[in-house]
Amino acid sequence: MTKSVIIIEISFPFTELCMSLQLKEVIFEGFKDSNFTAKVIFSPKKISIIHADNGMGKTSLLKGLHSFLEQDESYLLSLNVQRVFCTYTFNTTEHSFEVKLKENKSSFNWKDFEKSELKKSKSLSIAIERGISSSSFSHIDVSDIEKFFETKHTNSNQLTHLQKPMKKQMAMDIYNFLSSLNRKKARALSGLDQDFSQNHIYLENFETANLTNFIQEEYKKAFYNEIKNINRLILKAVNFAIQMTSGNNETNEYPNKLSSSELMQNKDNLISMLSNSHEEFSTKTSILNALNWVDTEDDAKSILENTITEYILRVIITDIKNTNLISSRFERFKDNFNSYLIKNKKLMVSENEINIRVNNGTHSLDELSSGERHLLTLLFCTLFKCEDRNFLFIDEPEISLNTRWQTKLLPLLHDLAPNTQIIVASHSPYIVNDRLDYLSELIVE
Repeated sequence: MTKSVIIIEISFPFTELCMSLQLKEVIFEGFKDSNFTAKVIFSPKKISIIHADNGMGKTSLLKGLHSFLEQDESYLLSLNVQRVFCTYTFNTTEHSFEVKLKENKSSFNWKDFEKSELKKSKSLSIAIERGISSSSFSHIDVSDIEKFFETKHTNSNQLTHLQKPMKKQMAMDIYNFLSSLNRKKARALSGLDQDFSQNHIYLENFETANLTNFIQEEYKKAFYNEIKNINRLILKAVNFAIQMTSGNNETNEYPNKLSSSELMQNKDNLISMLSNSHEEFSTKTSILNALNWVDTEDDAKSILENTITEYILRVIITDIKNTNLISSRFERFKDNFNSYLIKNKKLMVSENEINIRVNNGTHSLDELSSGERHLLTLLFCTLFKCEDRNFLFIDEPEISLNTRWQTKLLPLLHDLAPNTQIIVASHSPYIVNDRLDYLSELIVE
C-alpha cells in the first residue's frame, strides 16, 4: 500500500493592516496601584523582549495589553488602571491616543480607540501554562480516597464507623465528582472550546490532548482543501487531453514533453493525488494502475509512450511546480519540530492519528517532555493561528526549553509569522541571545 502524502500550498494571506500595524509605546497610569505608572517602549523591530526585575509586573503588562486591545475593562479595572496612553505606527505613520477612566470609575472612554486602526487588530496571547499533560488534570486514585476515610484527616470519627462497602461507594462517588470537575476545568483552561475566529485570544492553559485535537482539525482541513486542488488539476489535465485528441492543437502552456526521470521524481506525489481525488474516470484508473507498476525509468518510458497519459501527467506536474504545491505548511511544521527532537524521535501526523515515533514504536504527545510540549504548542499556534494576526504575546517563552532551543526560538517564530509583531516577557539571556535591539524595558515608578 502506498503511503499517502498530503501536500499543501503555503500561502500567507496577510492583509495590509497585519503587515503595517505595530505598537510603539504603551503607558498604564495606575498599575497594580493607582499611584504607580508602567511604561514600555517596544523595539522598532518585529520582536520585542520585555525585561524587568522579578515582581515588576511583566505578566500583568502582557495581560493588560491583551485586555486593552480586546477592550476588556474588567482586568484593567482590577489593575487599578486610570489611563492608557498608546502610540502605534500604521503605514510608517505614527499615531497616539488615550483611553481614560470615566468619572463613574466603573468604565473607560473608548472613543479614540474606536477611531484607531487598533480597533480592527487581531492578537494571540499565550500564557505560561502551555502543552500541559492531560494526566495533570485527570489522575485521581479511588484507593487514596478510601484511605482518607481510615485516617485522622477527617478530624472526627464520624466516617470511620462506616462499613467498607459504603466507604467504597462514597469514594467512587467522590472520584466521579472530582474527575468530572477536573475535566471541566481542563476544558475551560485548555482552549478546547476556544473560538479561534475571535479577534483577540487569550490561552491560559493548553492541554496536550486538546492540542492534538487542534492539530488533527487543521490537518483534516488542509487535507480536504488539497483534495479540491487535486480535483482541479486532474480535470484541467483531462480537458486539455480531450482537446488534443479532438484535433485541436496543443497550447503553448505545456510545450515540453515529460521525461522518464521527471516522472520518477514525481511518482509518489502523483499516486497520492490521484488516489485522493474524488473524480472518477477510466483514464484516471488506468494511469494510477500504471504508476503503481512503475519501478524504473524504463517502466516510466513505456507508460509515457501513450500520448494521452503523457499529456495528463505533464499538465499535473507542471502545475504542481508552478503553484508550489510541494511546499507544505504541515511539512514545515513537522520539520521544524522534528529538528529539535533527538534523532530517534519524530512527530507523525496523518488523517487519523498524531503520535511520536520512537525507533519502531509510537507514543502519544502526552509522553513528550514538558519542553517538547511547550515548543510544539508555540510552533502550532504561531504557524496555524497567527497568519493574519497583528500581535503575538508570549509570557516566558523559555519555560522548560534548553538553552540551545531558547537561542533559536524567537528567530524561528519570526520566520513562521514574519508580519506579526511578537512581544514576549522573559528572564532568559538565551532568549535575547545577542539581539540587544529587541530589548524593551518595563519601567514601573
